[in-house]
Amino acid sequence: MYTEDVTTLTAAEYTRRAVRLLEQAEHGYGFAGQADDTRVAAAAVYAQLAAATQARERAEAQEQAREQAAADNA
Repeated sequence: MYTEDVTTLTAAEYTRRAVRLLEQAEHGYGFAGQADDTRVAAAAVYAQLAAATQARERAEAQEQAREQAAADNA
């Protein structure tokens, strides 16, 4: 089974992968039927990972901003 470290890719990369899979499913690349359904399902997972990663990136940026503000006020 393939697993991927979700902390290694950016939200933009997950989004690109989701879009690519959806485009492949739409245009019928590879095998028909179940393979296309698998691509759509994988794209949905990538979209969820993109949302989670975007939230993590935003939280990290906010934390850095708070730390910088604290340092500036010290």
